[in-house]
Amino acid sequence: MTSTISTAPAKEARTFDQFMSEVRDLMEAKARTKGYHDSTADGPNQLFEFVEEHCPGHAEGEIIYKVVRYLSKRDPTDLLKIAAWAFLKWRHRS
Repeated sequence: MTSTISTAPAKEARTFDQFMSEVRDLMEAKARTKGYHDSTADGPNQLFEFVEEHCPGHAEGEIIYKVVRYLSKRDPTDLLKIAAWAFLKWRHRS
């Protein structure tokens, strides 16, 4: 009888909290650095509101672009960006 226990090194366990922490960092620290806003992810985001008002569908386009890019490059940062754009759409209900 052969063993079914894997001797391969286990992948680092990823958690929801870690994922959300990385999304928050993307939406707060990195967004402030780029000048998108100067508040927290839950604070006012006048740039997003302006873009949504004057460029309808922009956020959806960003999500689609990030999905296509992820499928090509497999950069996990794209998954974080998809989540960030989805949060903004959900938060502002636009």
